[in-house]
Amino acid sequence: MDTISFEDWEVKQMQDPEFRAAVEALEDEYQTDALRIRGAVKIELRDAETGEVNVWESGNNVVDNGLNLILERLTGVAGMAALGYLALGSGTASFLGSATGLNAEYYRKAITSASCSSNVLTVKTYFTTAQGNDDVIREIGLTNAAASGAGTLIIHLEVSPSQAKTSAKEMVVTNSLTLSRA
Repeated sequence: MDTISFEDWEVKQMQDPEFRAAVEALEDEYQTDALRIRGAVKIELRDAETGEVNVWESGNNVVDNGLNLILERLTGVAGMAALGYLALGSGTASFLGSATGLNAEYYRKAITSASCSSNVLTVKTYFTTAQGNDDVIREIGLTNAAASGAGTLIIHLEVSPSQAKTSAKEMVVTNSLTLSRA
């Protein structure tokens, strides 16, 4: 008895117009959606005296625990807090999908506003001249807990070049997450 690989069998069968039509008709029925999460961040530093604004923009990264948190929130897992805090850090290590916290967090603040429209979640955090001045910003994270180092890190990104937040500057950090079909 001769054996034939599935791939070779399929090539031969797909030459038959009736077989090909049947396969193509079933493809739509078994098609699944692939989802893509794309993140972006914008840091706006405004000089409190002159009004001059410097803007820094980049893509951001959803870490593994952030992906899990999204799924847990969708399924209603009890006790899972929603996204609520922005963390600033001075660490210099590159992004790791397995990250559970910032490399060197120095400040955490509650998100000021959040809105969702057309598959885009937009989160803004405002800093006065008295907030977030402890170090140079080299990394940012979004998390679901108020205490430094606590909760689930959802988004982590390296800020390069680093940004200097001083008592002479106000700051707005805008994070956007877009959910789309891949």
